[in-house]
Amino acid sequence: MAPVLDDLLNDGRLARLFSKDARHCALQLWILQVKSEQSIENRVVYGRLLPYSHSSDRWSASDDDDFEAFGGKLAQVVRLNLYVKSARCAELLRQLSAGRTVSAVSEELELGLSDQLKTRFGSTALAGSGLVYRPVAYLLNRDAHNRRSSSSPHGAAGAFSASITRTDKEALFRLGQDYDVAMTAMVVKHLNADTGLDFGGTDIARFGDFELLVFPALDDREQHLLSVSWTDAPHALVARFNPMQVPHFSGFQFHLNIANDDQIVFSSVATAERDAEGAFECKFELGEQLHAMTDSTELEIFGFHSGDFRKGLLCCRWRVGYFREIELQSHIGGHEGTPVKFDWLEKAARPSASTRVKAALRINRSNLGFTNRISGREADPWVPANRDLVLLFARLHPLKSEGRFFLRWGPSGGEGRLQFVEWFRALLTKYKQHQVVIFDPYFEAVGLGLVLLCAASEADYIVFRSLPKPTEKDEATLGESNKPARDGIDNLIDSCEHNRHLLKRIKLRIYGLKDGRLHDRYILIMGQDGLPVAGFNLSNSFQKAAENYPLLVTSIPADVLLQVEPYKAGLMREAKAAQAEGESKNPSIRPLFDSATSPTVPRRYEPLRFLEKAQAGDVLGIWAGEPSLRGLSGNPLKERMAALGLLKDASLTLPDERGLRNCLDHQAEDFEDFKLSWEVIGEVLAHSHSGDRRLRQLESEHRFLQFLGRFLEAALNRAHDEVDKDWAVMDAWFFRAPVDALLHSSYRPQHWHHPTKYAALNWAEYFAIKILWWYASDDLLRIAEAQMAEVPIEPRGPDVVRLSLLSQIVSEISLSVLFDIGEGQRNRLVRSRNGLLQWMGLNAIEQQLEKSGGLATTLQLVAAFSYPERVQALGWMVNRAAGNPEKAEIYNGLIAALHEALPAAIAADEFQLLVDSMRGHMKKLAWAEPWLFRDVVFPLLRSGRANSDDACEIWVQELATLLSPELKHQRGCLTEHVKARRPTSLRSSSLAAVPNDNRAA
Repeated sequence: MAPVLDDLLNDGRLARLFSKDARHCALQLWILQVKSEQSIENRVVYGRLLPYSHSSDRWSASDDDDFEAFGGKLAQVVRLNLYVKSARCAELLRQLSAGRTVSAVSEELELGLSDQLKTRFGSTALAGSGLVYRPVAYLLNRDAHNRRSSSSPHGAAGAFSASITRTDKEALFRLGQDYDVAMTAMVVKHLNADTGLDFGGTDIARFGDFELLVFPALDDREQHLLSVSWTDAPHALVARFNPMQVPHFSGFQFHLNIANDDQIVFSSVATAERDAEGAFECKFELGEQLHAMTDSTELEIFGFHSGDFRKGLLCCRWRVGYFREIELQSHIGGHEGTPVKFDWLEKAARPSASTRVKAALRINRSNLGFTNRISGREADPWVPANRDLVLLFARLHPLKSEGRFFLRWGPSGGEGRLQFVEWFRALLTKYKQHQVVIFDPYFEAVGLGLVLLCAASEADYIVFRSLPKPTEKDEATLGESNKPARDGIDNLIDSCEHNRHLLKRIKLRIYGLKDGRLHDRYILIMGQDGLPVAGFNLSNSFQKAAENYPLLVTSIPADVLLQVEPYKAGLMREAKAAQAEGESKNPSIRPLFDSATSPTVPRRYEPLRFLEKAQAGDVLGIWAGEPSLRGLSGNPLKERMAALGLLKDASLTLPDERGLRNCLDHQAEDFEDFKLSWEVIGEVLAHSHSGDRRLRQLESEHRFLQFLGRFLEAALNRAHDEVDKDWAVMDAWFFRAPVDALLHSSYRPQHWHHPTKYAALNWAEYFAIKILWWYASDDLLRIAEAQMAEVPIEPRGPDVVRLSLLSQIVSEISLSVLFDIGEGQRNRLVRSRNGLLQWMGLNAIEQQLEKSGGLATTLQLVAAFSYPERVQALGWMVNRAAGNPEKAEIYNGLIAALHEALPAAIAADEFQLLVDSMRGHMKKLAWAEPWLFRDVVFPLLRSGRANSDDACEIWVQELATLLSPELKHQRGCLTEHVKARRPTSLRSSSLAAVPNDNRAA
């Protein structure tokens, strides 16, 4: 029969926690808070009740919130404390076990819960259903380093441990329907740091537990009640135990075990005698030889009632290991030499990693070193002999792994290839209800055949392979299969279609990646919970497995799999977006086959669906100067174009020089009915080289540019049919963000550049934006400013086209800012009423600093700003240049200009503006020190231009902001701290906060 709560409450070993003598206890809950939109979910990831030295019957917690972003949500771990009398603990546990919230329990038991804590944690509750009760277990002291199970949280004292346990512990680590690896790592890191336990290792089982702990070898102030010491002449171990925490026992027996090389070499039981102070002591005399070979000592103490020594109860366990040998490895330092130049590494590394790069580029001079083993194994020489044999056998006869090595099929008589097929069949049979993802750049008909032979109907199979290079057919690059890459992929698709009736029984999807994106071959096995189960790296492709070279299959370690999985998930998202976007001439990823879809004639690489439009022939006829194309569309148009040499191998071969000019001249300045023709022209530009050229003659095409403006304004109101899909657009907040917020962010213009058009747009809209930005930037920015001001705070599906258009505009501007923005475009951005556009203009000005004479040009541009804008811009640029030795001259010039811009006597508000402009994206002055005070503020104070009181006010306010939560907590508990004589920092000195014997004094 499973235990119930009363079994724990009535267990004598836990009586200290429920004593009627009103003794002090600490109840702690580690709460994982998951924030999404306006709601916060509180999950108790771990909790415990244990003896303490103080109680107040009030809840407390840190005021700090340190949320981190995980998968579109925010999360943090916070500890909620209740220092409570033991007489109230039983009813407290009954209430919590019934699923009542912290707020309800506090009201019922009259526990102090402030309004702030009630808002943050009032809804917290243990799982109301699915709770079980683990009976008392005996835990060794943590310094025993027991790797097989959980230990006491105290280094030198064992513990009685029971727990209230939730059965759905896996739910603690979910975000939505999926587990979140990064959030789990955050929780483990926080709990390990806050408790001293190992939640990523031996203490995993403590997740989701509310643990009841009693320490029989500690008093309420963490003073040791058990002492163990060695004596000489004769060699003996003396154990002394004060039974303060287990007073219901009248006698004790001590059981001593001594181990050598993890084997018990001495075990003895003795009855302890009470001394004059009421403690029980026992002395175990050992020979000199036994003392010399002792690796560890374990002591168990059994308690007896009323002198009856026939039946005892274990009430204390303690173990300690001894250092018998130490191995030292050292080398002589001080002769490392200077770093060498190595562009291959230096150009790839970030500037922030310069110190690591220098260390890596020091030539190994083979500095003299030495290894020394300080050993005490003379008493037991068999131990090193056995350990050396274990090391040898780890290499000579290793444990069997999941990796394999298959010889070439020729020398092995076909055995290597047969073994690989057998291995692959066994793999898919083992994981017949999982998702199997294959990465192979040359996956072809052979790989498909293997999947078809070995696949299970319950599994989900995904293949990623390479797409062919977009070259002419006669220039196709030979692949691994000694066939043109295009032939290989065509063979794969033909095989898929030919075997579709067989593939219908399994779930198979194949995606093509742009040539060059995929190199390695590996297999990833995913569980139904979305986490990787296994993974293998293959040295050859399936098509050539064990043919020309041996095939090496190696297992991917579990921690590395967690890094591979996000790569796979990103490819799946990209594939979904590409499928929604439709065909493009040179896609980065393309769906090639899906066994769940109805059979269709494969389109191969002919993304020219716009030729089906009624206006296609008219536009192409004018573009190419071929009247015979007029009025054609679809297949007749394709046939005629092929005959004229304008369509070859599913690619357009149109003349580029005059094509667009022919279309514009044909309109004769009349663009009233040009919309449908422009939509075809947009497709033509996307599938020819003309789209990448700046046709300077368009600068004078005022009527055409006006048409593009009207076309774009109409597109902003265009409805989109597929509003239920996910679309990649910029966050709407940025369109309405003030320039000050962006200046104090870590964003750069390159963050907004999108390499191609946004999926919800068509090519006509894409090129309309591009041409307007080149030749009518004022009109484009006027349209953008008006639309950005109207963007809703929380956009919905119907807003996808508007957001995509605005995102594309920002992308085009960001590209110009980075490379070749015009003077007029830059000045217009700086004057913009929109914060994002103005911020783009400031970045364009900052780009001038990198050019020859750029500092003077930048200062001349900034001089035209108003005073506050000038100070803000200069301060922002100073912050960006600070700490970079390569920008020392720019940095000094900016500071000089900033000082010059300030008035002779700087008022308090002006001084605040100055300091705030240089806070950077971290917004705290500590991140801008020491350069901010040394180079900017101190010269102003020294010259008397700024008031030191104004500076002190800012720095003191900053310090108060950093310390205020801790100060408020200390003020509220000052009397109690003094009364209980506790140290100031609960974290570093109290068992209830950090149960570790290595605590600070």
